[in-house]
Amino acid sequence: MYCKHCGKEIADDAYVCPSCGKLTGQTPVVSQPSYTPKKTVFCRNCGSKMEEDAFVCPNCGVRAPMSQPVNYNAAPVQQKSAGWVLGLISFVLAMTSIVLGLLFPLEIGAIVCGAIAISKQRKIGEKYTFGLIGFIFGVCLLAIWISIFILIVLFA
Repeated sequence: MYCKHCGKEIADDAYVCPSCGKLTGQTPVVSQPSYTPKKTVFCRNCGSKMEEDAFVCPNCGVRAPMSQPVNYNAAPVQQKSAGWVLGLISFVLAMTSIVLGLLFPLEIGAIVCGAIAISKQRKIGEKYTFGLIGFIFGVCLLAIWISIFILIVLFA
């Protein structure tokens, strides 16, 4: 095709002549933008947001299933951990140890359950009150038990 203003050869789909800068009379072809916004995807394990084409969740590291359809508009599901149960067990063991008179296995159980509960609940952002109380009471009671044992051994 040739420009009707300057006579130079131009591309058939040119909107403007590159030589003279005049309009050629062609209607411009508007193409669709190459960018398509990504949909919001939520991890099936922890519920955190992740990119649509992600292979693993950046928060928990669980592999994203590619073959199953995902409802992109669904709200994330916040899964509760078993940490609150361990925290409650830790609290009950510590309180039972106080009531029954400083029983060594109960204090160890309170410390272990409390530590696991705190660890699990901190990972997913839950409150860990019972686990912390059970852990602290367990450590304090164990320290009292060890102090009493040392006093008995030294003065017996």
